[in-house]
Amino acid sequence: MKTWRLAVVATVFALAAACSNPEADWKKAEAENSEAAYQAFLDKHPDGEWGQKAQAQLDSIKDGRDWENAQTADAIEAYNNYLLAHPTGSHMGEARQRISELETEAAWQTAQSAGSKEALEDFLMRYADAPQAEQARTQLAAMAPPP
Repeated sequence: MKTWRLAVVATVFALAAACSNPEADWKKAEAENSEAAYQAFLDKHPDGEWGQKAQAQLDSIKDGRDWENAQTADAIEAYNNYLLAHPTGSHMGEARQRISELETEAAWQTAQSAGSKEALEDFLMRYADAPQAEQARTQLAAMAPPP
């Protein structure tokens, strides 16, 4: 009978040790502060307060990583990819601003390459407030025949 009780107690302790403790797992994930650690935590404990915190931390890490990648590429497609992955991300406004700047720069390069009155006028119609607008106006004035 004692052997049976001892086996039951040993089994209970083994099961208790095998079950992970959400608080201890959270502290471990928080100390490591990595995408892998938070994902591992979520795999074990998807629900509850710590699950929500882990998801928020994981989202923040991914947001930062994807923003760095977009900045490194510094291309419209990269910023659009960031916005697709993080439509409400912490760098949403910056990404949209940089897309606008890159589009304006590309349009200016196109107008400059064309070198025509029509190309400059088209640029001014679309980007009247752009930093390059004054230069476009100057170039247009130079193309106009004297009165």
